[in-house]
Amino acid sequence: MRAGLDHLPAAKRRELERVARVLFDEFEDAVKTKLSDKRKGGRILKLILFGSYARGDWVEDRASGYISDYDLLVIVNSETFTDLQHGGLSPTIIWCAS
Repeated sequence: MRAGLDHLPAAKRRELERVARVLFDEFEDAVKTKLSDKRKGGRILKLILFGSYARGDWVEDRASGYISDYDLLVIVNSETFTDLQHGGLSPTIIWCAS
């Protein structure tokens, strides 16, 4: 298993850095608007890239227009912020007890 993004081209690394920045900023903004102290303490603990980009076998087929998407797993510090709490069928945000 890879621990970094060195196997990705520079443009993909920059794109993922922008995606991560947006995720962290949006999460922070959402937490700021919450009234309870429990929700204000929400944090993203980890952001994990998995799937084809993590494995190094992503596809960019210009002929068909198919381009692999990024598969990201967001680990948060409270179950309050998970898709599981909201009944999501394919949870992407996982609670990690610290």
